[in-house]
Amino acid sequence: MAPWPPGSFDVAKPELIYSLKKYVPDAPIIIGHMAYQSFNDLLALRWWPKTYVETSNGLNMIVSAYGIETAEKILRTIGVERVVFGSDWEGTPERMAETLNIIDDMGFSEEEKARILGENINEVLDAVGKPR
Repeated sequence: MAPWPPGSFDVAKPELIYSLKKYVPDAPIIIGHMAYQSFNDLLALRWWPKTYVETSNGLNMIVSAYGIETAEKILRTIGVERVVFGSDWEGTPERMAETLNIIDDMGFSEEEKARILGENINEVLDAVGKPR
């Protein structure tokens, strides 16, 4: 499932967030690419305030390996309010469309999709005083 050699994503391990949160507890943190092969560790996010997961390519990899139902369960366990849409992987319109189709095919309500596709990141940006 990992597109690069082991160790390439050591800096993105969700378990490292606990240490970071000890030093900057109020900082919002976004874990990119759904932590790739460490995605199961994301399930602990519900206990870490202001911590989010971003979808680019990680969501596609989870769906490819484990199916859309499992990917949706992971997102629901993390909490829809903690998921932000990302599509920078390879920068292609096809990859963005693939991720959007996955989200659309999941059993999310229109309100939940709106949160994932923009409202959540807007809340993060508002909280840190960044213009949208």
